[in-house]
Amino acid sequence: MVKRWALPAVLLLMSPFVSAHDYWLEPKSSFPSPGTHFDVSLFVGMDLTPEKEHPYQTERVESYVVKGSGATDAKPVEGRKPAFSVPLGKSGDVLVALVRKVAHIELTAEEFNDYLAHEGLPHILQARQNAGIAGKPAREKYTRYLKAFGRAGSGDGQVFTEPVGHTLEIVPAKDPLSLKAGEVLQVKVLFEGKPLAGGTLFAYGRAGKEIRKATYSCGEDGTAEIRIPGPGIWSIRLIHMRECVGCKDADYESFWTGITFEVR
Repeated sequence: MVKRWALPAVLLLMSPFVSAHDYWLEPKSSFPSPGTHFDVSLFVGMDLTPEKEHPYQTERVESYVVKGSGATDAKPVEGRKPAFSVPLGKSGDVLVALVRKVAHIELTAEEFNDYLAHEGLPHILQARQNAGIAGKPAREKYTRYLKAFGRAGSGDGQVFTEPVGHTLEIVPAKDPLSLKAGEVLQVKVLFEGKPLAGGTLFAYGRAGKEIRKATYSCGEDGTAEIRIPGPGIWSIRLIHMRECVGCKDADYESFWTGITFEVR
C-alpha cells in the first residue's frame, strides 16, 4: 500500500476536467436511534462537498439493496429527498447499496487525458499515447456503484464486510462504524468478483468545513489500508476503466464505486 497526498490546488486548477463531479450516498447520521429512520442522501459534488442533492429517480436506478439486521421495510419513494429513508427496528446494522444506470459522455482529447491523469488512470493514458490516439476525443460509458453504512443501537458490522455483488466494489475488512480517530481501515477492491490490483483509491474526510484528502494504491491482492485521522463523514472511492472492446457507442467503459460512513 502506498499513500499519496492530493495534488496542490494550484496544479489541479490547471486541468479543465477537474470540475468533473462525483456522486455518493451520504447518511444524515451513521448512528440513528433505534425505531427511527436511516436517512441517506444522494449527493453530487466534489471532494465530499455536496453541491446538489438528487431525489430518488427510478429511471436512473439500475438496482438497489437494503440489508442488515436493523432494516425493515425500505421501498424507496419516487422523487423523495433523501433518496432513501429506511425504517429501523430496535437495533442492528443497515447497508444501503445503489447502482445507477449506465450513462454516456464524449470528451475532447484534452478533457479526457486530464481526467485520466486526475482520477488515477495512468495506464489508460499511457495506452492512448502508445497507440498514437492521445490527440483524439473519447466516448465513455460509465456506471456508479455506491454504498452507505449505518447502525441503530448495537451491531457487529458483519454486513459491511460482505460483498453485495456489484461489478466494482470496495469491501471493508472490518466494521467501519467501530473505527476511532487515528485507526486504519483495510479495504479490498473487487472487480467482477476478483481482487483488483493497482487501483487508485481516494479517501475524503469531512468534519465541519474541513476536508481531508489522501490517495492510496491497491496491492496485488486488491487491498489497501486507509488511515482515518479524525472523526466525521468519510468516503472512499475508486474508478476502474478499460477499453470497450466491440462497443459501438463507446471507446471506453468505466466503473465508479464508493463507500460512505461516519466515524465518531
